[in-house]
Amino acid sequence: MENKRSALFDNVRFLLICLVVIGHFVELYLARSNAYQSIVIFIYSFHMPLFLFVAGLFYKDKDTTAKAVAYICIGYLLKMILALEKQLISGQFVFSLLSEEYIPWYMFALAFYIVISHVLRNVDKRLLLIMSVLLSCFAGYDDTVGVFLTLSRIIVFYPFFLLGQMCSYEGLAALCRKPALRVTGAAVLIAWAAACVLLREKLFPLRPLLLGRHPYSVSEEFLPWGVFTGSFAMRWRCRSALRSYASRRRAGCRWSRRWDSGHYRSFSGTGRSCGCSIPLWALEGP
Repeated sequence: MENKRSALFDNVRFLLICLVVIGHFVELYLARSNAYQSIVIFIYSFHMPLFLFVAGLFYKDKDTTAKAVAYICIGYLLKMILALEKQLISGQFVFSLLSEEYIPWYMFALAFYIVISHVLRNVDKRLLLIMSVLLSCFAGYDDTVGVFLTLSRIIVFYPFFLLGQMCSYEGLAALCRKPALRVTGAAVLIAWAAACVLLREKLFPLRPLLLGRHPYSVSEEFLPWGVFTGSFAMRWRCRSALRSYASRRRAGCRWSRRWDSGHYRSFSGTGRSCGCSIPLWALEGP
């Protein structure tokens, strides 16, 4: 893809930023309305996975050190601003050098992703995707993997960033031009929104998994079936992200010459907060 700005993706990013703001605002009033709980489940099911998918889509393996340092500096600047804001509002000054559970975690995660992507640039990305999904599943059993170094979210959301690297903008746009895919994407998104309203009581307990920073032990219901519960959350987050992308004429992957007569293998993953079922032939090789 040419190194130029895309109005299409700028609009997607703007929409996602708005959803982040709305999601954080609504979280303050979850106890006041059931509707807020439905909104949170709907937004959190795809907004960060799609954010990181787009980031991976535009990743370029150059100026790695400069980019990583810039993201880390921005992350710490945000941490200091938030700490000062809390000091002014509540009179409490809270600052942790190595732990983060709020907005700055995204900057630190991006810094890690671009570094690890550079280090593993010659490794088969399909193998990396499988291993990263498995790791995101089983990391939930370790209570020590949490907000320290934002390690939990880094592990949980990495498959989305990697999936973005394996796809191409041109392929996404081309496949999305198919009317059937756009209609299907919109229908799935509407159905999921309806489910968030009608099945709120059953879906809202999944919220800790969607945040990406909680272990399975946060709920006794998750612990015995952690991987399988995570699988549900993972598959829906990836599908919601890709379907919402498709419904806006933004879906598709680079076609590979390896696909055979319309038959394909699919990769289905599991994890605490991410997952996918996507044709392997649609993914770009290493």
